[in-house]
Formats: sequence, C-alpha cells, structure tokens
Amino acid sequence: MAVADAHVADGSEKTGHVLTQSTTPVEKDPNASQVEDAHHDADGNLIYSEVDVEPEIHWRTWVALIAVWLVNFTYSQTTAGPPALLSFIAADLNSGAMASWILTSASISNAVLSPILSVASDTFQARKEILVGCCIIAFIGAAIAPGSQSTWRLIFAMTLQGVGVALCSVVYTIPAEILPRRWRPMAQAVLLAGAAASCMVAPLSLGGMIKAYGQSGWRKWFWYQTALWGSATICLIVGYRPPKRQTRYDHLSIRKKLMTLDLIGFFLFTAGLTLLISGISLGAGEFPWGSVYTVAPLVVGIACLAALGVWEWKGTSTGMIPHAMFGAGDHSGRRFVFGCLLICFEGILLFAITVFVPIQSQVLFTGDPVLIVARQVPFYTAAFIAANLNGYISTRLRTIRWPLMFGYLMFVVGIGAMISVRPGQGLNALIFNAIAGLGLGAPLALVFTAVQLAVPHSVLATATALVASARAIGISVFTAIFTVALNESMASKRANRLPPAAEAAGVPPAVIPEFITAIVSGNSSVTTIPGVTTQMISAGVLASQNATADALQIVFAIAVPFGVIAIPMSYYLGSYRKTMNYIVEAPIEELHSKQPAGK
Repeated sequence: MAVADAHVADGSEKTGHVLTQSTTPVEKDPNASQVEDAHHDADGNLIYSEVDVEPEIHWRTWVALIAVWLVNFTYSQTTAGPPALLSFIAADLNSGAMASWILTSASISNAVLSPILSVASDTFQARKEILVGCCIIAFIGAAIAPGSQSTWRLIFAMTLQGVGVALCSVVYTIPAEILPRRWRPMAQAVLLAGAAASCMVAPLSLGGMIKAYGQSGWRKWFWYQTALWGSATICLIVGYRPPKRQTRYDHLSIRKKLMTLDLIGFFLFTAGLTLLISGISLGAGEFPWGSVYTVAPLVVGIACLAALGVWEWKGTSTGMIPHAMFGAGDHSGRRFVFGCLLICFEGILLFAITVFVPIQSQVLFTGDPVLIVARQVPFYTAAFIAANLNGYISTRLRTIRWPLMFGYLMFVVGIGAMISVRPGQGLNALIFNAIAGLGLGAPLALVFTAVQLAVPHSVLATATALVASARAIGISVFTAIFTVALNESMASKRANRLPPAAEAAGVPPAVIPEFITAIVSGNSSVTTIPGVTTQMISAGVLASQNATADALQIVFAIAVPFGVIAIPMSYYLGSYRKTMNYIVEAPIEELHSKQPAGK
C-alpha cells in the first residue's frame, strides 16, 4: 500500500490493472480485464470504485476484521457483565445508592468520548492509533478493578474501561470502509453476532465466578477482562494494518491539528451530556427529582446541549456535527435523523430486557446467580441467529427497511408478551425473551448500516458515533425512567398485596410489619419471627412475587410504544438498492475485481 501511495504522490502513472513501483509506465496486458481495479482518490488514497464488479478480498482484510471483532467482543463484555449481577458487586463493596454509578461511569465515558474519538479518526485518519490507545487505557482500568476496596475505585476503573467502550463507533466504521458497500449489512451483523455471543459469555462467566468464589468472585472476573483487553490490543497492533491515508492536515503540528477540531462544540457536548446523564442518574437513585443536586446538573446540561445545537447550526460549518451529513443526497438528512431516533428506540427496548428481566428472574424464578444470567441466554442466542440471518437477507436483497421492520415487530411482540408473565411461568418468560432477541438481531446492525450508506466517507465514523450517542442518551434517560416507575409501582403493589396476604395466611397482626419487611428484603430472619410458619412464609413470598410481576408491567408497557413507532419509521428510510454497490471507500489492500470462473 505504501509503495502504491508514494508512487502516486511522485506523479508516476497508474497502469490499467495494477500499480507498480517503477517510474516507467507498465505496458497493459492485452488479456487483462478491461475493468480498472485499483484506484486512488484526489489525495492519493487507495479506493476501489467499480460499482457493479465485486472485488476479491484477501487475507490482510480478513485478519483486520478478526482484530476489530475481538475488540467488539471485549467491550461488549464490559457492558454486559456488571449490569447482570450488579447487586452482588454492590453488596461486596457495600455500595448502597452509589451502585448505579458503577454502570453510569462507563456509560458517560462512552457517550461523551465516542463522537470526539470518531471526529478525530475521520479528520486525521488515525483509526489504528485511537483504537490501540483506548484499548490500553481500558486494559489499565480492568487491571485496577480487582483490587477495589471502595465503590469509588471501581467507578474509576469502569470509567477507564468506558474509554474502550467508546471505540464502538470506530469499530463499526472499519468493516464499513474496508469492505464493499453492499456487504455492510452482513459485516455489521457479524459484529452484532459477536456482541450477542459476548453478552452470553460475560454474565455466565461472572455468575460462575461469583458462585465459585463467593460474593467477591467478581474480582476474578475483572482479571479475565484484563486478559481480554490485552489480547485485543495485541491483535490490533499485529492484525489491523491500514495504509497511511493522506489528509490536508498532515503537514500541521499536533497542536495545530488539535486547533482544527471543533473545540467549542466538544466542550459544550462533553459538559452537556455529562451533566445531563449525571442529573438523571442522581434523580433515579441518591436524591429526589426536586433536589438541587438533581435539578442543577439537569438544567445546566440541557442548556449546554441547546447551546451546542445553536453553535453547530449557525456558529460553524465544520463542527463536530458536519453539515455534509445533511446534504449528501438520497435523503441523507432524513436518514441520519431517523437513524438516531431508531437506534435510540432500540436502546430503550433493549435495556427494558437486559436490566429488568434479570430482576424478574431473580424474584420470580431463581436466586442462583448462574441461573439468573442463564435465563438471558435464549435472548442472546436468538439475537445471534437473527443478526446473521438479517445481515444475509439485507445483503442478498439489497434492502434494509424490511428486515428492520421485522426486527422491531419481534421486539414489540416479545416485550409486550413479557407483561403477562406471572410467578411459576418461567418457560413463558424464556420464550418471550427469545422472541425479543429476534428483534435485537436487526436494528443494531441495520440502523448503523442505513446511516453509514447515507453519509460521505469523510464523516463515516462521526455519523456512526453520533448515532451511538443518541442510543446512549436514550438508554440513560429511559433506564432512569424505568427505575423510578418500577420503584414507585413496586411500593404501591406491595402495599396492596402483602398485608392482605399476611392476614389471610394467619400471620399474627402484631408481627405483620416485621414479617413484610423480612419478606421484601429476602431476610432469612423471617423464620425466627414468633408465630410465623412455613406456609405463612410461602404465602408472603408468593404475594411479593406477584407484586414484583405487577410492578414490572409498567416497565414493559413504557417500552412497547417505541417499538410500535419504529416500525413505520423504518419503512420511511426508503430504498438503498442504488447505494448498496461494490465500492470500497478505504481498502487496506490493493483490490482487484473477481475474474469469471475458468479465467
């Protein structure tokens, strides 16, 4: 690659079939294909520009894809493991209300840094440097976590790992630019399938370690995470070897390069999003919504984001939200906005499952940490299968909206059916979970593809990152809304169900308050309460389970309408047949067209 790039820069000629190092034009082989396979753009960067002729991909590209797949698998572990068994981690550290920040810290790092890293990778074409640097930071964070004796240290460790999670947009960009545009749905689907596999492995491995080593077994799991981040870093260094891509900023010093970035936009975005998510998290946990500690960051955060919108619209034409995303033709602006909304809806639907179904499993069906996370396996197994199937269908038929509509429909059916789950209906819950998993198998891959096919390559990573940030905002906001709604509903349902159940079971009136407190907290001391029998305890547990089932209905009911809205919105993305061609916008090797069989 470097030879070819330097050759063009020196003004040497490009042959009809291949590029050579010689400064003398090479005579064209009369038997060679008349299709010009290898091209360079105006800056001397390698591209493949044949619209209707499939290129032949070699080992260098496949090795690079394996390297970024491993990064995707690794950061998916970070996002899938701790949420599944957070209660065990919080109990070991005595975290109390601070427990939610163990997860929120990584979410903030991801939401804030992802667009910044992506803009830098687009502007300076420094994808490998950014990937390796962030993986090293995440490796350090994973290594810090096992020794945590306080919640604050674990929060700091998760913040550093969140820097690695913020690579998601760059990771989803690389397959899109090194493979033909037509293959993008399948490429993104393979990444999603890897993430689904990771989301099965992470909770199961964490649950297994907690079961094997006790409540502090999560520390062993973070050493496993450390090894994964280290392996991902090494694979990137060795396996992902893109050619140097020329930019108009190459002659500038590092300081001047940084000054070309939209620093005002970055500041407003970072401040606004950090304060907004922090305010939401505080309101959902430690402080009431009317508290100054909640209201102040919310108001200032919203003001900063509003100022960001005005600045990007009127203050600059080359900001972190490039105007090119809205003027590239083929309804790119509409597709970008719809993509942001659709992926936001996907995040809302997904977290209604991944955060609250484990609560359902723990209260209604089992207290075993391994079995709790094992009950999520049907969801991710279905997602794994559906991701590959939808990717193939989308690539084969050159369509995005129909598989996407089917995905959201399955989300609606699965989550809607979860509303009906009652104690003793464990099989029903598994089936409905699997149906919802079929829904996940489409949006996360195809929405990114829809946006990436609608914007110029110069802003590919930036557009991907902004869509991912919209998802992170939706997840943060609605996880807080779900939590508040669940807590309020839980208090009401328990008040309605537990006292009558205790009275009907014959619990002595004098000990009913103590009995209810013990049942709700799962405290084994309930067996020592005077006058309480095994039958009374069973009646109390069943009433508590029914109250939880009633309360969880509100979470699923809030989520379902977003899936309903997403179905027609997916249709109005329009047709992508013309743009799903064989162009490769940033190959990492010199590509040639596939020759017909027998030639």
